[in-house]
Amino acid sequence: MLALALGSVGASALVEAFGIEAAPIVVGTSIPLACCSRRADSSRSTARRRRPTPRPWRSSGEIPIFAPLPAPAIERLMANVVRVAADADEVIIREGDVGDRFCAIVNGEAVVTLRGELVTNRGPGDYFGEIALLRDVPRTATVTATTPVALLALDREPFLEAVTGHPQSRELAEAIVEERLDP
Repeated sequence: MLALALGSVGASALVEAFGIEAAPIVVGTSIPLACCSRRADSSRSTARRRRPTPRPWRSSGEIPIFAPLPAPAIERLMANVVRVAADADEVIIREGDVGDRFCAIVNGEAVVTLRGELVTNRGPGDYFGEIALLRDVPRTATVTATTPVALLALDREPFLEAVTGHPQSRELAEAIVEERLDP
């Protein structure tokens, strides 16, 4: 009712100011312009508020397991990502433990050991934890931070849902597991 009353008063004022022929043209051009300017203001303020989360798997080439996933699946993954920090010399995952999460290194360095022997070094963009999750076996190696490390971690369920729910992603994940198990 209020909008109807305001529209009647506004229409009368427009007809009085611009005439009966021009009033609809003024309304017809002003509404789209107002919407466009509001949208531009809104997108600028949204861009200022957003702080991008470091995402090692935001592009297809960064973590092969996630490369074939469509954008909605990546967004679901990102909604479940948590930031984790580890100090230098801190064990991040331990050989023989239950696999509960997948990790990607954002900053820092870590070493992978198997039965106490060095296997490889890991750094920003590298990842680990997929073998225990995909094969449902205990952790196959120990990963220890050699410097302070910032990680993005993804719990078992969202990881498995994303990777096993897409055939190409599952194939790539299996190939990576095979390669890591048979160096």
